Amino acid sequence: MKLKVLEIILLSLLAVSSVKAQENDLTTDSVILSDLNTTHFNESTTTLLPSTSKNGTESTTTLLPSTSKNGTESTTTLLPSTSKNGTETPISSSTSAPSGKWIVEDENKTCIILTMDASFNIKYNKTGKSIGTGKLDVPKNASVDTGNSTCSGANYTQIIVLVFNGNSLMMTFANTDKTVSVTKMKLNYILDSVNFPNASEPNAMKEVKVSETLFKVDQGKGYVCNKAENIDFNLNVTMTVSKLQVEAFRTDNSSYFTEDIFECVADDDISDIVPIAVGCALAGLVLIVLIAYIVGRHRNHQKSYQSM
Repeated sequence: MKLKVLEIILLSLLAVSSVKAQENDLTTDSVILSDLNTTHFNESTTTLLPSTSKNGTESTTTLLPSTSKNGTESTTTLLPSTSKNGTETPISSSTSAPSGKWIVEDENKTCIILTMDASFNIKYNKTGKSIGTGKLDVPKNASVDTGNSTCSGANYTQIIVLVFNGNSLMMTFANTDKTVSVTKMKLNYILDSVNFPNASEPNAMKEVKVSETLFKVDQGKGYVCNKAENIDFNLNVTMTVSKLQVEAFRTDNSSYFTEDIFECVADDDISDIVPIAVGCALAGLVLIVLIAYIVGRHRNHQKSYQSM
């Protein structure tokens, strides 16, 4: 009887131990499967909380999954920044007119296009009763004064005003019998310490004008002059203009120069130099050949006389 009881107890212990062993095996298998899933197939999405900038706006960045070397996906996508009022801040882009090309527009019409290199040599009084000469350049980034520039000025004129560093240059165009030209220019300049050192009137504003017919061309054509040209405003102020191309009294809304141009006389002189030089060289070559022919023929006559 005691032996049977012991056998029953031993069988019960064996049964319990086998059940625990099976449970341990199942737990181990589940851990291994969990590790495999984590290593090879897990996707992770990270969201960064909004960061607040100095101006009080919040920007949120969301990181979406991408695939790394071990198979884990971890792709980063930057979403637009969002301000507190819920509006998205787009990436800003700006375009501007080419530097050194100035345009006057009025009622969707481009009436003046101008590009040039311009500078002024200006004599001024210095401290100590001496005379100095300052140079004032019109920079490429000078801007058009839209308030004073116009396509419909008084007496059927058109005006462009360039402003730069507190200075201004005004050019007035007139159209007479379908011939366009500049009839007046005005320069307002400041005796600043950079361009006019030791001026007796520091920072004084000066104004000079010139009334003269300049850059004359038929309407519908562009005036071009690459060679430097000097324009005297008075005995103290001289303007030097080069690489000039200008059109006024235009009738379309494009911002491109016309291909129908008139070249100034100075540029024509430059273009004539090459053909003149070639012509002179050819004439010299013909003269050398002619002289050589005459000399050779004279020698042949002498040899024929000696042989006789």
